[in-house]
Amino acid sequence: IWTPSSVPRPTRIASTRLVNGGQVCLCPDYVFIPEEKFEEFVGHLQAQMRSVSGDYLHNPAMVPLVNERNYARVLALIGDANALGAQKLETLPESQLQHLPDPATRRIAPTLLIDTPENARVNHMEIFGPVLVLKRYAHVQEAIDYIAHHPSPLAAYWYGEDSADFHHFLAHTRSGGVTRNDG
Repeated sequence: IWTPSSVPRPTRIASTRLVNGGQVCLCPDYVFIPEEKFEEFVGHLQAQMRSVSGDYLHNPAMVPLVNERNYARVLALIGDANALGAQKLETLPESQLQHLPDPATRRIAPTLLIDTPENARVNHMEIFGPVLVLKRYAHVQEAIDYIAHHPSPLAAYWYGEDSADFHHFLAHTRSGGVTRNDG
């Protein structure tokens, strides 16, 4: 959850999502963003994902997906969400996007999914790829309720102050661990 009082931390979110091609159990699968800051935050996050990726096609830190099965699965998750109405925002320059996705190297462009319907498969499993679902909230309780009513994540990240909202989040959600203002 990213809160309005927090300093934008899209670099940490981008870095955490893209570590090992997004194929780490601790990578965030979704981010809740306040409605009033959503567009601004998406712009910052898109720029940071592009920055972290660098020359994605040749950057050794941007590893391919582990095998053909996971490559096909992640592409299917993106396709399903997009077909159900999610906006797909690929974060690389067009010069790199023209080469992706690439089944030979099992690379998929770092992708943001916006306004993903709840019935999209990407909302119900670990992604294990360079994809991040962005969710809007009007009140932080909406994000807390969503997390509380879904399977407990291995890790939860809170970007904001050590506030009453943070302590409410801790008391009303379950996860394997919680990190504040970092990934």
